[in-house]
Amino acid sequence: GDILLRVPKSFQISPTPVRSSPIGQAVAGVVEDDSALLALGLLAEVAKGESSNFFPYVKILPAWEDMQVPLLWPASERQTLLRGSHLALATEQLHSMLDEQWTAIAAATKDLPELFPPATFNARNWFWAHAILLTRALPFGNELSLIPGLDLANHQEGSNNTCSIGDIGRAS
Repeated sequence: GDILLRVPKSFQISPTPVRSSPIGQAVAGVVEDDSALLALGLLAEVAKGESSNFFPYVKILPAWEDMQVPLLWPASERQTLLRGSHLALATEQLHSMLDEQWTAIAAATKDLPELFPPATFNARNWFWAHAILLTRALPFGNELSLIPGLDLANHQEGSNNTCSIGDIGRAS
């Protein structure tokens, strides 16, 4: 029953604060799903660089080149390596959906380069952010969140461990 890690809500990237931020407001009506908002929140922290409270976390996230996630593979590689697998269709559908989302976001934000700097907010980084979510986001409360530290924890299948989110002194 020992507490090994406590991460305040202010040190989590989650969709709710992104939705009410200038970035969330700029894409309101274009982006409604939580994973898209979470990806935009991650990219916003990346864009801030060293001024971000999340800079140490963002700095340790794997680069595109270091991730072995089918979503990031070239189409020809996905087709070859996933042929015959149920993952082929699932990956293509996800890739297509994310491409459509990015096209809509780019159109809605093209006149807001100060809020959506193109060096960070671009299609390549959009896919990278989703690959990060697929490999690191955790469902807590009613939404997915990136929780620095906790996303690095691994455990052996069947081990006796629990994870709870809540106020200090009481789990919810």
